[in-house]
Amino acid sequence: IARAGRLADGFLASGTNPEAVETLYQMAVDAWDAAGKPGKPRLAAVCSYALGPNAAGVVGDYIRDYYSFLGPVAEQMAQNAVSSTEAVTGMIHDLEGIGMDELVFLPTAAEMGQLDRLADIIG
Repeated sequence: IARAGRLADGFLASGTNPEAVETLYQMAVDAWDAAGKPGKPRLAAVCSYALGPNAAGVVGDYIRDYYSFLGPVAEQMAQNAVSSTEAVTGMIHDLEGIGMDELVFLPTAAEMGQLDRLADIIG
């Protein structure tokens, strides 16, 4: 994160825990300030999701596999995965509340309908 403060235009956090993302954002802002850069860094996040039938299972399996190197933390991340309309809108709201500038939704189900379902929710 210190390197991002010195060299980058912003910081991209991954995860669905707004409290953890907020901590990372603050570290990025502190690194930015320590580097003497004007203004503030662009704060972005990436959120893995699945919507539709068996969405929780699909996104959970993806997260468990992708983050398996984290051990038990991967299971915790899978339990908090975004897999419903309420979770999508809640994630947007929560991350906007901590200063997020941009949110990238990463579909974890291999079907084009995921993008349509997400578009139906966020417009």
